[in-house]
This record gives sequence, C-alpha cells and structure tokens, in this order.
Amino acid sequence: SGLFEVSPIPAQTVDRVFERLQNVPGVVAAAAVSSPPFVGQGFAMPFLVEGRPLPLSSTAGARPSDQQTADYFAVTSGFFKVMGIPVQRGRDFDAHDRADTAPVVVISETMSRQYFPSEDAVGQYIRFDFVPNERPRQIVGIVGDTLAGPLETIRRPAAYVPHVQQGPTFVGPFVDLRTGMTCVLRPEGAPM
Repeated sequence: SGLFEVSPIPAQTVDRVFERLQNVPGVVAAAAVSSPPFVGQGFAMPFLVEGRPLPLSSTAGARPSDQQTADYFAVTSGFFKVMGIPVQRGRDFDAHDRADTAPVVVISETMSRQYFPSEDAVGQYIRFDFVPNERPRQIVGIVGDTLAGPLETIRRPAAYVPHVQQGPTFVGPFVDLRTGMTCVLRPEGAPM
C-alpha cells in the first residue's frame, strides 16, 4: 500500500459547498465529515501521546489489533453543533484552525478517560502514527461520545481534526477518506 499525495482541491471544494449549504433557506446549520455518522466505525487511526514512551504496540511486528487507535474523523467547523454533540471541555474548531496554523485535534470523552485518566487531556499533544512527517496536534477540546452505528453499544475513542489541517499524504487503500465528505444539515423544521 503506497503513499499517495492528496490534492488540496477536494478540501477547497468542500469549503465552497459548505459555505453554500449554510445559506440554503431553512438550514439552521451545516457541516461536513469524512465518514458518515451512524453507518459504522470510523477509520481506526494509530496515534502516540507526545512525551510518553512508545507503547509496546508500536514496536516492529506488533499486531494492528494491539495498536493504540482512535476512530478518525475530519470535520468542518460547526460539526459538533449540527450533530448535537456537546463540547465538554475546551473548545470547538473555528475559523482560526486553518491549513497554515498549528495542528489541533478534539477528542471524545472515552479517548480522554482511556488515555489521560489522571490528567487533563486539553493542552496535551498526540501524533497520528500513519504517514511520515505527521506533526503533533494539540488537544483543544473534549466532546461527548457517540455510537458508530444503530446497533453499536460500545463507545470507542474518537479523534476529530479540522478537514483543512489534514496532511498532504495518505496511505493508498484509505485515500478515499481524503477525497470526499458527507454533508450534515440541521433544518428549521421537519427535514422532509
């Protein structure tokens, strides 16, 4: 599975569509996400916590099932508001989280409890361990947990990144996660 360079055009297109959707009559709020909500587990992204020793699961020959992972979602600003996911601590993404600013991440309550049980996760740094040259991301917020699908009962760790702050490369079999987004809308009244 090779490393693919990802064009910036899909992200720019998402931004244009996102802006137009926000102005559709009857739409209270709009957002977009890399994996549609409620249709199954997000992409299990391996990550490391900066300043901690490498976990045994990151050593050569470790099984993928032993890796430290979180369901990975790239989102536009306003995603949590549209989906009714409460920001428990810290902040949501905003217009300051651009491609040319310091990389940030928002994590779920389960991820905070599991990987930062005795410390405040906000302000800590994680680094996704998936492609070369991934920069550390500061955790700026913690949001409520969601279930991946209608039949799910287990809350898994989840990490959300601003879609414009994704790196310029991605691994081959999963590159489709970088070339499209699903739009979510909150209407004034009944959706139909």
